[in-house]
Amino acid sequence: MTEEAQTYYVQDDTGDYQEASLPSFHDSLPEELKENESLKDMDAAALAKAYVDLKSTTPQIPETPDGYSIPEIPEGLPADQEAINGFKTLAHEIGLTQSQIEKIVNFDFERAKKYVDADKTETEAAAKAIQDGRAAAQAELNKEWGSAKEAKMELVAKVKNRFISEDVVKKWDESGMSDDPSFLKLLADFGALIDEDQLILPDQRQSGDIPRTPDGRPILRYDT
Repeated sequence: MTEEAQTYYVQDDTGDYQEASLPSFHDSLPEELKENESLKDMDAAALAKAYVDLKSTTPQIPETPDGYSIPEIPEGLPADQEAINGFKTLAHEIGLTQSQIEKIVNFDFERAKKYVDADKTETEAAAKAIQDGRAAAQAELNKEWGSAKEAKMELVAKVKNRFISEDVVKKWDESGMSDDPSFLKLLADFGALIDEDQLILPDQRQSGDIPRTPDGRPILRYDT
């Protein structure tokens, strides 16, 4: 509403009091503002209220990047403090509010969590496939080898320990090759040849000179 001019009294040079009036809020405005439509029906009280309302709704930006509070990182996501500090600095440079920060960060957390969960599911599925494959392989070997399985596996271990490097064995284990029934049977057969002294290396066959023990058993040589 329009503010009415207020009447007051001033003392003149003769000592008498004369009636005078203060200018209204609108009349006290600079000429360039008097014609502004938004101020025509405004008084001092209304202007003060509008200013307070504006301040209460104006987004508040912290004085420094450290003034931002980052939402709690969900379980399973890595805490990259360097990236967090960098984001705070950028947010402060472009004038983001705390509310905007929270919305952006929570959105990114949800996005990252989906990828982490998907990767976890894939890893668990791969581990289960390997486990199921091992169980199936053991079942097949149990059926074919029966009571001789323990002795056969000892032959497999002998071949691995004597001829195969630890790195190669590790790769076999990781790939599931060490659980393949056909492969295990091959290693067991190879181990049996060693035990029976029936293994003759290529260089020994070519030379025709196979070293033997006094009782006639062949001496096998292997490169290590």
